Amino acid sequence: MLTAFAIAVSASHQREVATELLEVAEGLLNATKRRFDEGKVAELQVTRATIEFERAKQTRELKDADYQAAMTRLASLLAVPQGELSVVPDAAIEPVASPSIMDRPDILEIRAEVAKASAEAGFAKATSRPEFSLQVVRSPWSNDRGYFVGRAQFSWNLWDHGRARNEVRAANLRAEAAAKALSDATARAEQELAAVQIELESRQVRIKSYEAILVSAKDLVVKSQKGFAEGFGTQVDVLEATRALREVEQELVEARQQLAFAVIKQYEASGYLVEVLK
Repeated sequence: MLTAFAIAVSASHQREVATELLEVAEGLLNATKRRFDEGKVAELQVTRATIEFERAKQTRELKDADYQAAMTRLASLLAVPQGELSVVPDAAIEPVASPSIMDRPDILEIRAEVAKASAEAGFAKATSRPEFSLQVVRSPWSNDRGYFVGRAQFSWNLWDHGRARNEVRAANLRAEAAAKALSDATARAEQELAAVQIELESRQVRIKSYEAILVSAKDLVVKSQKGFAEGFGTQVDVLEATRALREVEQELVEARQQLAFAVIKQYEASGYLVEVLK
């Protein structure tokens, strides 16, 4: 469910980016046509701007189809109509503040096995001990109906060929094996969670870096478009700035998707269960 949601959010962000780049390409095409009508640029530049505009439009259509497909998959998992479902491009899956491995299903299962094995060992040890019982019975040797006597009784197994001793030993070995399995599983889970935490932190740092670069890339596009429209810049400047913006936007989308996947891994590594209201 979370993976489908992360993919849908990424598709929504990519569609938004494609829309922005289409607007940039359309603005470049309009500015190029205007300068061509003024006789300031060659027709070749109009053709180049038209090609970039058509490419941007095709990319926008492709990203829209990807978004619709991702939303359809997410809606099927949520069992709701697609028209009633929407995601925002900057939606994020929040990481666990204080992750712990003690709620993992595999750890809980092994802990239950340890408790069961320990109980079986205790039961086997108890059954191998002599039994002592006290009874109060009516005496059969008296005509008095109210005459009662007490009886104390010890019972133990003799000549069982080591059965009780072996049962206790086997139960203790099972308990010891279960405890060691729990220790190994706990160590592996802690290392897995530590590795996921490293991935999570690196993804967060990467996103902050790309967000800072994105501000500069957008500013470069605006300045190059203004310079080209006023005759101070060239079409190549606008195309290069747009290409840089497209690459940064795409890398930011990928970084955010990788962060979402890292958070999902953190949920899995810590056994964290997401509870939401439908």
